[in-house]
This record gives sequence, structure tokens and C-alpha cells, in this order.
Amino acid sequence: MTSTHDPDATIYAPWFVEGRFDANLYYHDWPDPYEPTSPTVLDSDGQSSSSAHTVEYIRDDSVDDGPLMLRLSFYVGTPSLPLIEPDPSHTAECMARHFLRVGSFFEDQLSSLWDLLPHDSPRGHQTLLDGGFSFTTGAFQAGGLVGVRSNALQMPWVTALLCRIVHSVLLGEGAEDYHFTSLTLLRNVHSGIHRDGNNHPSCNNLLIPLSRFSGGELWCYNAASGDVCYPGTDLPGLAHAVTPPFLEFDSRELHGTLHWTGVRVILAVFHMKTPEDLSDGEMQFLRQDAECEKNAVNQAWTVMERIGLRALDEITWACMALMRASLGRREVFFRKSDGSVLSGPLHSYWQQDTRRCSPVLKTTDLRSAYKQFAIRPEHHRMCVVTLKDPADGLTKGFVCRVLPFGALASVGQFNRFSRLWQRILWELKLAAASYFDDFPSVEVRALAENHDSSVKAALRLFGVDWASDKDLPFSQTADVLGVRLDATDTEGGVLRVRNKPERSKEIASSIDKILADGCIDPKQIPSLFGRIQFSESQLMGRQGRLALAQIRWLSSARHRHVLSSLDATVFRSLRERMLEGRPREIQVLPVGGQTLVFTDGACDKLGDKFSCSIGGVMYRVLPTGSYETRAFGCYLDESVVEQWAGLGKRHLIGPTELFAVVAARRPDMSGKIF
Repeated sequence: MTSTHDPDATIYAPWFVEGRFDANLYYHDWPDPYEPTSPTVLDSDGQSSSSAHTVEYIRDDSVDDGPLMLRLSFYVGTPSLPLIEPDPSHTAECMARHFLRVGSFFEDQLSSLWDLLPHDSPRGHQTLLDGGFSFTTGAFQAGGLVGVRSNALQMPWVTALLCRIVHSVLLGEGAEDYHFTSLTLLRNVHSGIHRDGNNHPSCNNLLIPLSRFSGGELWCYNAASGDVCYPGTDLPGLAHAVTPPFLEFDSRELHGTLHWTGVRVILAVFHMKTPEDLSDGEMQFLRQDAECEKNAVNQAWTVMERIGLRALDEITWACMALMRASLGRREVFFRKSDGSVLSGPLHSYWQQDTRRCSPVLKTTDLRSAYKQFAIRPEHHRMCVVTLKDPADGLTKGFVCRVLPFGALASVGQFNRFSRLWQRILWELKLAAASYFDDFPSVEVRALAENHDSSVKAALRLFGVDWASDKDLPFSQTADVLGVRLDATDTEGGVLRVRNKPERSKEIASSIDKILADGCIDPKQIPSLFGRIQFSESQLMGRQGRLALAQIRWLSSARHRHVLSSLDATVFRSLRERMLEGRPREIQVLPVGGQTLVFTDGACDKLGDKFSCSIGGVMYRVLPTGSYETRAFGCYLDESVVEQWAGLGKRHLIGPTELFAVVAARRPDMSGKIF
């Protein structure tokens, strides 16, 4: 991407000046981010004192005894300023970018920005008063749907500004490790009594005041010590003043807004209930807008395509296809995506000795993959990593001439080559997959050497280097993407998938240290959780998923977390699964005599009652390999449903689904229903 440079305009990369690097790396008239001046706030007696608060009240020097004015200040060094392309065209976006660059503004300036924002439709418990509106950005969760709000996609600079305000406020209070996924700007919005059930149970909400007003306290239900009844009800609660820097509360409990005078502008900060349901691309987008990371390299790139990583699935399927062809009827059968079928008998060469067509595997790993791909010189200015030199305290820039490791653009651009290389191998009639710089392959034993030679010849032809020190020959057991695939049981037709022993021992060692310390730092959890989640996905199982849910909850803690007995049990369970867990076995051909039953349940609320039903399908595998099927379905007796409801359960889908399992497993019942 090229552009002309206007000497009077602020360029995207401020450290790039006439082909050289400015060691200061600051915009003109910006305060030094490493030595921020402390804002001044007024004490109750009118005397000024030093404070780290980002939200402050000051007097207008031009007016004697004038009213206090609200000012927000935050210090954003150039490396932290997000680079969002293309340039903003919406007026609100232009103002937000200006505020980010200036770093300080007053309430009336913000009010001009609020007037330009799109407005959300009010929720059922909300009432819009004089000039009232709400603007929500970040992630959303409604019922079973999750995703990134359109406001975040259409207003990235406004979103970045609101996130920077939150981060600055939290930093001033030593709470910078607070997690959030969503923000709502509320101006003169009265919220009636309600709960926010779609918020995370371990992350409280924050209310940051962005204007001066009187009253407007937050009422929170408190049966034990409440001294204020919410207007129009007899519910007792406490009234909490919404004052700088912020008010923290549990939004899953009943709460509501009390009357106020003036213009009440609040920035509500909250965390969605199940962030793990967001896609990787959605999470990456939210991190870019919310964190404004210290180096702006990732902000010069946006993902325009979905990256599919299905290498393990593809290689496993290819192994199963080869094993299936050499077993049973010894025929080849494929159903294509358009519904047509490719089929035929196995060639006599392979039938003479089925070991010839037994699957073997290997992985070809590129050497220093990113460093083999250069960046266009005119794009160097968007790939500068800034670091503070401990020797002189100056921030210095380092130009990336090849794809930098850890950059978002590197992932997307290299994955394009990765998919191209996979297509080239397909054109060579080679069964291969791609996972970034790893290219796992599967081949029949008789053609293994030919396959390997073809891959190496193609790499040399394109000038791509591979890691010869890690290059292993084809084998029936191979490590693919941290997982060990075992295709040795070709006669039994079983493919086994397990974690690499080295990976399992590494994770077990990390868990041992946590158990020995008796506590865990929340900052360590994302890395550990990611490794365990990947390893656990190879084993499956409900027990592992429940344990992972407990670890995910720990990641929301703000401070070092002391392990409870439940936490310790969870970690011990995961450690045992890492070291002793059985591999996942995939049966290539159905085994005669097996019976598979799939059950389900449904629960609908009809007025004040529930209507519950169950059903199931049974597959019985015959010795010939064909299937015999039966099915059942019925409504549950009302007395059973009423008994469940009488126990105080709000949702009956759980016991309904369990009832279906019990009905299918009990001999005295399954004989009747099937």
C-alpha cells in the first residue's frame, strides 16, 4: 500500500519520518507516557491534592467561583495508539480518533461526540428521558447467539476510545487486570429494576460517570441490611452513589436506577456470560479494539477471511479411507459433495498384500517459516516493533523486513501460502494437509518414498527450505500437530489418537507446580488453559469439559487465587487424564453385535406448566456390517413433570434428557419402547 505524504498531516506511523526513526516516538505536544503528570482533584475542603484518578473535576480559571467541570485524561504513548484502516469517514469516528491522540478532553467535548452516535433500541426495563439514548459496543449475547456488535464493527475508533477510558480508569485504581467484553454508554436512561442474566457470574459490572449530576444512585437489592425500598415496590436495598472513579456491583442481582437531576452519562462495563462461544476471529477483533496493545503492528492489519485449520481431521479421515479400502469387501467408495459416488474394486496389486496399502504418516515442517517471506519495502512502516531501551530509557523502533512472529498480519499472509502449498501437493496427487508451517501427509506404504521425494523436489523448485533436522520418514505412528496418530492396528481396523507423551508430561509438570504452591496467578491461566484445552480435545469426555470450565472461571479472578479443595481436585483430575487417559479409538468398520442408542429430550413451557417429551433411535450393527434401526418417542406423565417443578427447578430440560437415557438403558422399559 502506498500513499503520498502531507508534511502538515499526522502520518499513520509517527516514528517514520523522512526515511529515518525518531527515538522519541511521540506526537507533537503529547506528554511523556513514561512520566505522566498526576491530575489534580479537589478535596472536600476545596484544597487540591495529587491523585491518579483519570476522571477529575476542575474549575474554569476564567470564571471566579464557577462550577466544577469534568475532565477526562489518559496518556497514550504512540506505540499504544491503534492504527485502524481505512481512515474514518464518520464524524464521530474522526472525533474519537482526535480525542485518542490528544489524550484529554472535557465533558462538553464528549457531549458533542455522544450526539453523533447511533442509538440502540431501548430494552424492556429502560426508559429514555430528556435526550436519552444508549450505545452498546463490543460483544453481545442473546439467548444462544453470541458475536461482535455492529457498533463495534462500524465504529472501531469510538470503541477504542471508550476502551481506553476504561483502561485508564482501571490503571489509576490498580485494577488493570479487570476483564470485560462489552461497553454501554447511557445518557439519561432510567433503568428499572432488573437482573442481567447474560453477564459473567465471576465478573462484576462497573459504572464510570462521564458527566456531573445529582442523585442517580444505583439501587441494589439487599434483604439483610437494605434501608431503601425501590420506588413502587417494598423490596429493601442499598443506594450506592455513582461517583469517580467507578462503582462496582453484581449485575446478576436485582438493581435499578434512582431519580437524578442534570444530565446523567454513564459508561457501563460488563463481561458476557460465555466468551468461549466467540470464534477466534471475533475474539481477536475484540482484543484489538479493547486492549490497544503496546505495539501497534497488529493494528495495521485486519482479517478479511476465515482461517480454517482442519489438518488433523483431514489426515485422520484419509487414514480411515485407506484402512477401510483394504478391509471388509476390499472396495473403494467415496460420496462426493455433489452427491455423486466414486466406487470400484480394490486393484489386484493391493489385494495380493494388503500391507502395501496400509497407511503411513509423517509431517514436513518448514524451517523458520516466517523468515522465508519478505515484507514489501513500502510496508515496512506498518511493521515496526517499539521497545523501551533499558540503557537510556528511550523508546526505539525496529523494522521488520520479514514476517514478524506474533503479528496478526503474519498469520493471515503466511496462511495464504500454506493453503497454496497444500493445493500444489494436491495437484501432485499427494494426500496432504496444512496447519500453518506444518504439512502432515498420509500415504500407502508402497508409495511412501515416492511421496517424500516428490514433496522435497517441489520445495526445492519453489525455493522453500524445510527443517531437515526434524524430518522423519513415513511411519504407521507419527506425531501430527502435537497429537500422536497410531495406525498400526490395520487388521482390527482401529485408528488411535492420543496426546504426545512429551506434551502430556509438560502439562502435568505445570499442574504439579500449581498444586505444590497451593495457588495460581490468573495471568498464567490463559496459556495453561489453551494447552490443556487442545490436549483434552483429543480425549473428549464430559469430566474433562467440566474441569476445564472450572479453570476458565479461575481466569476471571483479579488477584492471585488460593486453590480451594474443589480447585485442587479439578487440577488433579486433569493431571491424571494427561498421564493416564486412554487414547481415543476410531473404529474404521462397524463391528457386528454392537448396539448404539441416541436419546434426546424436549421441554416447552405452556402457561404455568411444562410439557416434556423424550425420544431415541437405536442402531444395531449386524455381522454383515448393515444396520437395523428402531425408534421411540413419547410425552412424560404430567405427575412426573409436576414433581420436578415442585422441587423448585426453573428449567426441566436436564432431568428430561436424563429420563430419556434411563428409559433407554433399563431392560424393563427398553423392551417396551423399542
